[in-house]
Amino acid sequence: MSIKFKDRDNNDVLLKFKEENDFADATHVLTIPIYTNKLLFTQHKKRGIEFPGGKVEVNEASQEAAIRELHEETGATVKEMHY
Repeated sequence: MSIKFKDRDNNDVLLKFKEENDFADATHVLTIPIYTNKLLFTQHKKRGIEFPGGKVEVNEASQEAAIRELHEETGATVKEMHY
């Protein structure tokens, strides 16, 4: 299942939901980190409070990008990851 919409800057956004045999192969990643049973957010200068995430780099897997983005934006390291 997917939903297409425009963001506030009029960019096209395609939001896809995981299906049974899907694997992570996105161009952007979003993490929803949980630390001490609480959600962990970042504070972006322009966008405000948000979850960590960003673009997948060339030759980088989605999971690698999620781990990298989480560390870059929060300093956190991943103990367990679910897709």
